[in-house]
Amino acid sequence: MKRINISVIPPVLLPSNLLHIGTEYKVSKDVLFIEDELLVNEVSETNLFEKKFSLDIGNEDTFYVVTRYKYLVLDETGNPKLENGEMVYKFGTPSMITPFKGNQEGVRISDTIIKTPKVRIETTTELSNKEQLVITTSEFEMFSSIGQHKYSTYVITDLEGKVLFKRELDEDNLTRLILPKEINILDNLIIYASHHSDTNATSNYGTYVNMTTNKLPRYLVEMYGELWVGVDAQFSIKLINALYTNCKLDVYEENVLKSTYNNIRDFAFIPTSDYIENKVYNFKFTITSTNGLEYEYTISKIARKYKERFKEKDYLDKYDYSGMIITNGLTKTLSYQLINNAILLFKNNTKFLSLAKYLNIRENNNLQVMGDLFALPVTSNIIDPSTFIKELLNGDVIISYISRDNSSFGNVIVNTYEHNFFNNAFRLKETITLENKDELVMPGSMITSGNYVYYIKYNSLLGNKLVRLDPYNGITEEYELPYSSKYGISIVADLDNNIYLMGGTNEDITNFALKHKRANDNVYRFSTIGKAFTKVGNNLLSTVNKEIYQFHIAPRYGDKKSTVLGFTLFNTIENNNHDVIADQSAYVFDLSKLTITYKDNDHLDNLSYGNTIVMNNGDIIRYSSTDDPAQKVYTYISDSKKEEELDDDGNIIRDGNHLVVKSPTTVNKFDLCRYDSVVIEPGGTLIITGGEEDEICYSDTLVVTRDMVLDVAVEYNPKGYSNIVMACPEATLVFK
Repeated sequence: MKRINISVIPPVLLPSNLLHIGTEYKVSKDVLFIEDELLVNEVSETNLFEKKFSLDIGNEDTFYVVTRYKYLVLDETGNPKLENGEMVYKFGTPSMITPFKGNQEGVRISDTIIKTPKVRIETTTELSNKEQLVITTSEFEMFSSIGQHKYSTYVITDLEGKVLFKRELDEDNLTRLILPKEINILDNLIIYASHHSDTNATSNYGTYVNMTTNKLPRYLVEMYGELWVGVDAQFSIKLINALYTNCKLDVYEENVLKSTYNNIRDFAFIPTSDYIENKVYNFKFTITSTNGLEYEYTISKIARKYKERFKEKDYLDKYDYSGMIITNGLTKTLSYQLINNAILLFKNNTKFLSLAKYLNIRENNNLQVMGDLFALPVTSNIIDPSTFIKELLNGDVIISYISRDNSSFGNVIVNTYEHNFFNNAFRLKETITLENKDELVMPGSMITSGNYVYYIKYNSLLGNKLVRLDPYNGITEEYELPYSSKYGISIVADLDNNIYLMGGTNEDITNFALKHKRANDNVYRFSTIGKAFTKVGNNLLSTVNKEIYQFHIAPRYGDKKSTVLGFTLFNTIENNNHDVIADQSAYVFDLSKLTITYKDNDHLDNLSYGNTIVMNNGDIIRYSSTDDPAQKVYTYISDSKKEEELDDDGNIIRDGNHLVVKSPTTVNKFDLCRYDSVVIEPGGTLIITGGEEDEICYSDTLVVTRDMVLDVAVEYNPKGYSNIVMACPEATLVFK
């Protein structure tokens, strides 16, 4: 029997409605994978990227491997899609079929992705006097792996989905097919085409809708969500009739024409800053065809206060352990979930913003990175990124970061993006570089209010100031602070045009060996309308550990008026004083009572937590900030779960970056990625969970968590190793 380890590369370019929850592994002695020759045929929902198999093969035997991914289909809210009360699943495109010999110990399969072809139609008379429809497609193209265009499949249906014509695996008509005469060019048709490679991979279907009548289905015009005053209304417009000349939108306030937009195609952003709450607005689309006929479709919405998005919450003030997340290393992030429930994160040593989802399903980590969305306009990868992400009132998204690379600290950049709620497409509108690279170091020193950005400007000579930035033109206003602090002032905004300031220190924070004291215990409120500071209460922070000077502050939404009732303060300091870092208990700031109360809910793992995600449902996600590729995730629960549903960590308390196992110890495989090394001493037992089966490792097991190059004679054989466990998916092991 041979032990073969099959690993796959995580899927890329996933649509936002798919979550990778399983991997199908097939191993066969036959390249066609006929049933009688299958050695392995299973779907694993725990071993997503790597699985070991025992195969009855000889060293010189050839076998073939193919994999494909199993996906959970999500609805527009990010929750599992249900049909007839059951969750919906689908399988992705198979990988290329790869041959291997029995003497190989590991197999790594690349995901094979064929670009979805573009489909068009034309007419021809080359075969008869009567015009016939011709399907044409774009050229065969692969995103990854290798392969040649071998077949194409063509399907034609009517508008109800009835199949009128099908040509499968056509080897002769790869990008052009003349259809039979009975397929009438005057019919309303939906035409599908897909490409197949000689490595057994298949693209998604490209589609073309041939509309020859003026019937326009109503579902092709859609508005996203509710109509919020101040938030640009977004409309998706899919005009599938090729015979139209114009699409016009008339907006009526009650029954009075308010504004007109001409020549709309595909998508529309409609400003609502001057809309009046509780009034009815009618959005009437008029589509004019080539024959002069007009077809109308109207959407009616009641304008609502933006604050009504935030409903009353019953905060548990407890943490729920939510698994691990791969960040590639140290990150410092304050991110607010966007209006369409998307979560944006930034990984270390990259240029790309990533899309994430939060799912309340126990089979996977709650916080899931779905894939890269778009690249920031930088020339080099950003090292140890400090990132602030939040929407403006109009729906545009602010992404602020420090353009740090390996050679320099860099400047603070504030980018403004137009955000398509339907498909999470982002278009850069403005880029502003702050005048002093040291103006903002931590994301907790920046916030948005209305359509402005507010941040703390640090200047040792001129003093610190609160700055209001117009992100569209770079115009700023500066306000003198009511107290002195060199570094770490934290700010937060409520929904009533107020900004709260607190914390900070006057000490040299570059000396990580020291404990730093908070500069003052007062909290100040800045009115963005009156442009003045007011002290809130008296020494409200006096109950907070004096050595916690820097916070991430999350709003607590509440009463029927949907105003902020208060805030939750989280410790974000990053010095080496573990006695301070270890206290991740929260502090609750009650605005009605003007009190700050300590909540003893620390999760006792001695880690620094410099990343926070403020969720629309009131939850606050917190994940650690270390140099390790994987970070630990907790969720501070509002009313999304009951107390009996919460999960404590259950993992071991760490001591530095090394794990020494002296007795039976259980660790999740994702948690092992945190360690630089793992040593199992004689008598110790390491139980690795999180896979299809628990792995039990003893002192003769080499556990690999980082890229390693080992001298067999010096570093491997003398230590008596007889087994190797690759604990981290990204780790590699090379023998010399």
